[in-house]
Amino acid sequence: MKERDKKMESKLITVGWIAALIMAIWILLGGLMAAVVPDLPLSIGFENYTGQSWSDFASANPKLAELYRILHRGGIGSLGFSIAALVIGVILTGYRKGEKWAWFTLLIAGIFGWGGMLYISIAARNTLVLVLTIIGITLFAITILVPARVILARK
Repeated sequence: MKERDKKMESKLITVGWIAALIMAIWILLGGLMAAVVPDLPLSIGFENYTGQSWSDFASANPKLAELYRILHRGGIGSLGFSIAALVIGVILTGYRKGEKWAWFTLLIAGIFGWGGMLYISIAARNTLVLVLTIIGITLFAITILVPARVILARK
């Protein structure tokens, strides 16, 4: 293989793992937002889905509203941190070296993860989460597609 081809392959893999790292940071920030300010994404989705304001609902049903906050903080927040940690581990151990197992791991996890977020944001009519998800899907597409030919051609 020519030296120029090796450099190009290296650049494609670098673009992929940097996009993956940005994606992981994006997931981490989403988890942080859910954990620290749960009412923001909750209120947008809740109001769009039910037609009732979140603040009115929370005032009328304080225990149920607190349960939603707990589930949002604990579920979405902690999952965001956990998934980001796993993705960063895959990136740093195998993906930046162009290893197939890491590419397939990110592919499968990304399809289910981003597909699930897309479904949730559309079904719940949450425009904020939809926009954030589209940004994440764009980063995921760069992560997977840019280095795919190089990684999959390896033995």
